[in-house]
Amino acid sequence: ANYYQELITRIAEHISREEYQEASELIEEELKLPYVPMDTYDRLISFRDQIKGYLSKEPSVRFLSEKEVYDGLCKGGENAYQAISFLKRVNIREYLDVIQQYLLSDQTDRMIISVLFDLCRQQEVGRELQYCDNGQWHSVRPSQLEDVTDNETFAQTLGLLQERFENRNPSFMQLCFGMLGEYAYLRYPEPLDKDSAKLTDQIVRYVCQLNGDEEGSHCAVLLRLGDMYLGYAECLSACGQYDEAIKYVNYIRARAGIPCYGNGGGKDANGMAYINYPQTREEVDSRIRRERLLELSFEWNHFFDVRRWKVADMAVGDNWIYPSYHRGGEGGVIHAMNFMADPPEFFEKVEMETRVFGKQHYLFPIPDAELRRNPKMVQNYGWTSAATER
Repeated sequence: ANYYQELITRIAEHISREEYQEASELIEEELKLPYVPMDTYDRLISFRDQIKGYLSKEPSVRFLSEKEVYDGLCKGGENAYQAISFLKRVNIREYLDVIQQYLLSDQTDRMIISVLFDLCRQQEVGRELQYCDNGQWHSVRPSQLEDVTDNETFAQTLGLLQERFENRNPSFMQLCFGMLGEYAYLRYPEPLDKDSAKLTDQIVRYVCQLNGDEEGSHCAVLLRLGDMYLGYAECLSACGQYDEAIKYVNYIRARAGIPCYGNGGGKDANGMAYINYPQTREEVDSRIRRERLLELSFEWNHFFDVRRWKVADMAVGDNWIYPSYHRGGEGGVIHAMNFMADPPEFFEKVEMETRVFGKQHYLFPIPDAELRRNPKMVQNYGWTSAATER
């Protein structure tokens, strides 16, 4: 395994240094062997496709004249791409006059301006270049620029997006990361001028709009990562993998900043002492269920969870799902204020009604009309024809 990891690393390093021929030789030599692990084979093919274009172009590379570079930048599209690709592979200092001419022209494209300054920064060009952006003229020395992402506002915004969405909607977070990078690059070489909190809100609203929410005010969560973690933990507990089940519960607790479960002593990632727990199915299930009731509260899960766990008719609360003083599970005494009285008696807690949840309430009754249509159909447990007619 180490050999293939080192091979992949060597090829990646060659590609990062634009040593495409050396990378190609390593790839082809390995592919000639009678056995290559499938994951390594896929990576090698991916690398081969990645550098194919560079290998095919290297023999026919020709230097572009200053006029060809300038015309290509002005025309944009594929022509600009070819001009920029050429500038990447030569000493860009020999084309600074052409770049400055383009920056002063009225045919500029904002993205091309950003790319040109980034290329000049990479080659540490010390000459001062001028350009116009939104009617304002700027003078910039590329060698003094920082990378697009080496910006305090960029880093803070990235952190805020990660804090909001990493454990709730990772896919949405990645969309926001991409939009943030594009926004930062379109402003380059100028730094980000917005407060990180305001920029975060702007990025979120814009990504929402791109995904169909015109107001950009709300992201509908259909399935949360926390829901998946806790559902998976239930499956692991049912299979007897208690440590693994608790690991996924701890992901939720760590994000919330509360102590995690563990029997090995020591402290968790937040510096808090682990809470010991009995490694039995009942105890682990109780902790998973409690975490689910808290993490997914007000998210339409409780009604279904207590029914599929078959605990909705619990006679006396277990202090995990229902408090110990409660009787009747989903039923029991319902309290309210004394709304029939005047103050101060109005504020007294009184019993409003007593609800009942029996075992028959796990399933709805089948209407009696349906039973008459199909004599072989059997009524659900606990229900009678008289009850279905009411």
